[in-house]
Amino acid sequence: MSYLKNYVEWNNNSPMVKKFSYPVTSQTQADRIFIELGNDLSGERLHEDGEASSQEVEDKYNYYVAVIEELLDLGYIIRGKALVTDGLYGGEY
Repeated sequence: MSYLKNYVEWNNNSPMVKKFSYPVTSQTQADRIFIELGNDLSGERLHEDGEASSQEVEDKYNYYVAVIEELLDLGYIIRGKALVTDGLYGGEY
């Protein structure tokens, strides 16, 4: 299973809200995923308020970067509101 598909399914785990669809077929859909990834990459979420081990933080970071790279490989770009999230500020991650 791709990292992107896994990430979409994990985010859609709530029976009440389907956040994303897979496969991603538009830049608008990718924008929403990039925004969520930017939030997931924030220090507070990565470190779980200091409760995550350094290995857990590294694993989560690598997973989110793999999802980003899949989206970029599909031709989508990081833009708009995603660029001002804590984890993707200015297009850096």
